[in-house]
Amino acid sequence: MAGWIKISRDIVNHWLWQDKPFSRGQAWIDLLLMAAWKERIFFVRGIRVEQHRGDVCLSVREMCERWHWSNGKVIRFLNELETAQQITQQKSNVINTISIVNYDKYQMDNTTDETPNQTADDTTNDTTNGTTIEELKNNKEVKPLKENQEKKTSKMQFDLAKYGDGWDALIGQWLAYKSSRRQSYKSQASVDILFKKLQTLSNGDLAKARMIVEQSIGNNWSGLFPLKDVGFGGGQTPVPGREVLGSNFENRD
Repeated sequence: MAGWIKISRDIVNHWLWQDKPFSRGQAWIDLLLMAAWKERIFFVRGIRVEQHRGDVCLSVREMCERWHWSNGKVIRFLNELETAQQITQQKSNVINTISIVNYDKYQMDNTTDETPNQTADDTTNDTTNGTTIEELKNNKEVKPLKENQEKKTSKMQFDLAKYGDGWDALIGQWLAYKSSRRQSYKSQASVDILFKKLQTLSNGDLAKARMIVEQSIGNNWSGLFPLKDVGFGGGQTPVPGREVLGSNFENRD
């Protein structure tokens, strides 16, 4: 069967897609959906990480939870993809990166004037933690992607240093996670509220706050919730009405 179709990233929110466990083909498509469509920068434990176009930055544990697979099955699957030259893997003590081989081939539309850097979904304005490498080099504001798009600054400058050592990196990690979901905080005030809420949930304990953030990221939740007694993937769901900052960010999906 020749040709190909475009698939919206919103498919991950469809009830059919959320049927678990994933098939191997579904897991492969999921990697394509999670791959970065442009270069960006984020922080892991305060360490700066550069994610390039076509890269997926996700741990084996997170893929286990996302696909409902065992640790061994995920590792074997990734190794098989690497042997088939569909991906390459770069492992470090900071983060594991999966690079999709020929990523542009999956994104290119030869029937239009689009370039590999112009796809239907490439209209998101990221925060400082999702700023492109090229933007940082040029230190310029991003121009509107559409003429009728409301003029706004695409790079929000947030002062994270004022939260103190350790807290700044943790808040930066959460902002980067929200940016990867195309949900951006609108103002410094909303980030300040986030910090206060996180301190309240953790009783000011940085270690506990880090576990709360990792709990939400590990379960792919959109908000922060009180720490559960069970580990990630234990079947716990957020308590309705308990999500932090449910209206303080702009959903750009």
